[in-house]
Amino acid sequence: MGRVKEGFAAGQQAQAIYQELDLPLDAYPFPNWMKKIAKFAQSSNLKFILCIILGIFAFPFALVGITLLTLFRLLRSRLPRP
Repeated sequence: MGRVKEGFAAGQQAQAIYQELDLPLDAYPFPNWMKKIAKFAQSSNLKFILCIILGIFAFPFALVGITLLTLFRLLRSRLPRP
C-alpha cells in the first residue's frame, strides 16, 4: 500500500511493547522453528557459537537459492508456454 515507513514504525513499537511486558519467548509472534533455535542457542555458550557459525555458512546458500528461484520465476513468466 506504499506505507512502508508507517509499517516499520508500528513493528518497532510492537517490539518495544513486547519487551516492556517481559513475556516469555513462547508468547512472541514468531514461527515455532525460530523459537526452537533461540531456545537452543540460549541453553549454553557453545550452542550459541554453533548457531552463529551455522548461520554464517548457511546464509550464502540461502541467498543463492533465493536468487535462483527469483530468476527461474522471471524467466518462466517471460518464455512462451507450449
